[in-house]
Amino acid sequence: MNLGICLTHAGNLQEAEAAIRIAQQIDPGSPKPLVNLGNLCQLREDYACARSRYEEALAVAPNSYEALINLGNLYLNILGDKEKASQFLERAKRADPIQALNILETPK
Repeated sequence: MNLGICLTHAGNLQEAEAAIRIAQQIDPGSPKPLVNLGNLCQLREDYACARSRYEEALAVAPNSYEALINLGNLYLNILGDKEKASQFLERAKRADPIQALNILETPK
């Protein structure tokens, strides 16, 4: 999976997706490959795809901080749904209070 992230940062999105899908096959119970696929979808500006991948990650791991925070930010910053954003960001705070210190305030 680290290879997929490195390839993403290098701008090789097609190769990154292939590497992340291999990671997903190796560890199908992990939400991380799905979160990373969602991130790729966002980079491609395919926001429906991103939402679906983050939701799939939450189906695998309902308390995945990364999936919750990314989905909350997607709703807040891209999809313009503050109510949904708030729900996911609040769940993220409960899922990982330490990392959630980076969240100053959820939208009102």
